[in-house]
Amino acid sequence: MSAKIKPIQFNDEKPKDELFALIKSLSQNEKRYVKMFSAHGNSDLLYLQLFDAMEAEDFYDEKGFVQKHAGKPFIRNLAPVKRFLKLSILRAMRSYHEERYLRQEVQAHLQNFHFLYEKGLYTSAQKQLNSAKKKATEGELNLLLLEINQQENGLLIELSDKASKLPDKIASLQREQKVVLERLQLNYLFSNTYYKLFVEYRRGHSKALIELIEPRLLELDSESLLVDPELKSFESQLSVLNIKAFVAEDNKQFNEAKLVYSRILQLFRTYNRDHGEHLSRYLRAINNYLNHCHQTQDYSEYEDLLSLLRNLLKTCKIPDQKGEILQALCLFEGVFYLNTHQWNLAKGIPIKVRTLFEQYGQKVNKSREITLAFNCMIIWFIHEKWDKMKPWMEHLQQADKTGFRKNATHAAKVLELVYHYERHNHELIPYIKRSLERKIQFPIHKDLLKRLYKINNAPILERSQGMRELAHFLQSSLSSPTTGMPLAGLSEMYFWAQARARGISIVRALEEVPPPASSA
Repeated sequence: MSAKIKPIQFNDEKPKDELFALIKSLSQNEKRYVKMFSAHGNSDLLYLQLFDAMEAEDFYDEKGFVQKHAGKPFIRNLAPVKRFLKLSILRAMRSYHEERYLRQEVQAHLQNFHFLYEKGLYTSAQKQLNSAKKKATEGELNLLLLEINQQENGLLIELSDKASKLPDKIASLQREQKVVLERLQLNYLFSNTYYKLFVEYRRGHSKALIELIEPRLLELDSESLLVDPELKSFESQLSVLNIKAFVAEDNKQFNEAKLVYSRILQLFRTYNRDHGEHLSRYLRAINNYLNHCHQTQDYSEYEDLLSLLRNLLKTCKIPDQKGEILQALCLFEGVFYLNTHQWNLAKGIPIKVRTLFEQYGQKVNKSREITLAFNCMIIWFIHEKWDKMKPWMEHLQQADKTGFRKNATHAAKVLELVYHYERHNHELIPYIKRSLERKIQFPIHKDLLKRLYKINNAPILERSQGMRELAHFLQSSLSSPTTGMPLAGLSEMYFWAQARARGISIVRALEEVPPPASSA
C-alpha cells in the first residue's frame, strides 16, 4: 500500500465570499494567532464561533451555511459579525507580520510618535521618530521619509532652545527632503518603465517598446546618473537591472541575461536587510535566475543557487516564508535532478513535496503546486514505482478542476492508461479510455490514448513493435513540436516506449539516450 497524500481541496471557481477566502488563506500558525490575539481568554465570542464554523467548511455557500448553523447566536447577526471578524483577522495579521514588513515597523514608530507628541512628551517622541527614520532610511521607504521629515520640522520648533541654530537645522532637513524627492522621482521613472515593459511583454508587444528603452538604458548606466551616492538607491538599481534582464531575454542574449541576474543577486547581498519583505524579493530574484538557467539548459551555477535556497531555509525565522523557500527548493531541486539524470537524488523530492503540502498547502501557488505534483509523478514513473506514482497522478486529476496547467493535468490522465497497462489491468483500459476521451482536450493526448489502446489490444508478441511505433511518434512530436502547450510528459513517455520496446528499464533507456526534450 502506498502512503496517501492528503489532497488539497479545489473549487471550479473562486470563492464568492471574501471572508471565507481570507480564512482559508491563513496558515495554521496564523489561525492560532488570530484566536490568541482576539479572544483574550474568552473563546465564546460570537465572531470566533463564526471563525471556527467557517474554517471547518471546505466550500462556502451562505444559504447552506445559514441552514446548517440555524439557531446559533452568530447567525442572527451574521452580516455585522462577519464584518467584525474580518477586521479582527486583519488587525491580528498586522501584529503577526509586523517583523516581516518593515513599513509596518516604521508606521508603528510613527503612531507612537504621534501619541507621545500629543501628550507633550517631546523627548520620548523624538526617540520614536529617530527609530522610524533609521528604519525607513535602511529600507528606502521614501514616502514615509517625507512624512518623517515633516514631523521633524514641527518637533524641531518644540525642542529648539536656541533660536540662532534653528535656521541651520531646518536647512539641513530641507536638504534631506530634496534628496528624498529626487530618489522618489528616479524610482518612479525606473519602476514605471519596468512595469510598463512587463505589461507589454505579457501582451506580446515588447519589441517596439524595447527599441525606445534601449537608448535610455545606456543613459542609466552612465556615470552622471549614479555618481551621487545619495541617489544610488537599491530600488532604482533593481529596476534598471530588471529592465535589462527583460531586454536581454527578449533579444535572446542569454549570456547577457545571466550576467544581469547575477548582478541582481549581488545587489541584494550588498543591500542586505533583515526583514521579511526584503527576503521575499530576494527569493523571487533567485527564482528568476533559476528559471533562466532551466529555460536555457545552463546548469553551471544551478548548484550554487540551490545552496543559497538551502541556507535561506536554515536561517529563516518566519514560518510562512520558510514555506515559500521550501516551495522553491522542491521545484528547482526536482528540475535539476531530473534534467541532470540524478535519479536517486530525485527520489527525495516527493517526500519534501508531501511535507510542503501538509504544512503549507493553502499557501502554495496553484500552478506551482501542479508542477510539483507533476514532477513527483514523473520521478516515480521513471523509477517504475507505480503504486507510489498513483497518488500523485490522482492529485493532478483532481487539480484539473482549477484550470491551471492543463497540459500537466491532462498528461496525468494519459499516464493513468500507462499505469493500468503496467499493472496488467488490461480489461479496464477500454473503459478508462472512453472515460478519458470525454475529458481530454488536446489532440496529441487523444492520439496517445488511441495508440495505447491499440497496443493493449495487440497480441503480446506484437506489443514491442507497437511500442517502437509509439516511440517514433513521440520522437517526431518532440523534434517538431506543433502541439505547443501539451509537451509535458511526452519525453518521459518516449523513454517508457523505448524501454518497453527493448525490454530494459526506463532509467537505463534515459541513461543511454540523451533526452530529446525536457518537460519537467
